[in-house]
Amino acid sequence: MPAQSSLSPNLHPSPWGKRVAQGAGIAFILAAVFMVFFASGARLAFGLWTVLPLLTVPVAGAFGGLLYYLLDHLRYQGGWQKIVANVVSLAVYGVLLWLSLVAAFAATGLWD
Repeated sequence: MPAQSSLSPNLHPSPWGKRVAQGAGIAFILAAVFMVFFASGARLAFGLWTVLPLLTVPVAGAFGGLLYYLLDHLRYQGGWQKIVANVVSLAVYGVLLWLSLVAAFAATGLWD
């Protein structure tokens, strides 16, 4: 029988890079869907105005994924700490996406 390691078990089930990539990927998809509906409703042709939001929103999503990773220690405690960690992660993720989308549209002149 192999000897047990005295090291503590890994707290994070996934590496931080995977969480960052998931956050950025979800943000990219949400931004692309939002822009498709925005462009079709406003009758805007796709052009250079699409590049900035599709670059800034995934960066904000990556930071949201990093925050999700950093709050794993609360999530593993269970109970109300898990609920708080999930709510804070989701709220900050949404705020980051919204702010980056507004900033990108303001920089391109499409946000008044």
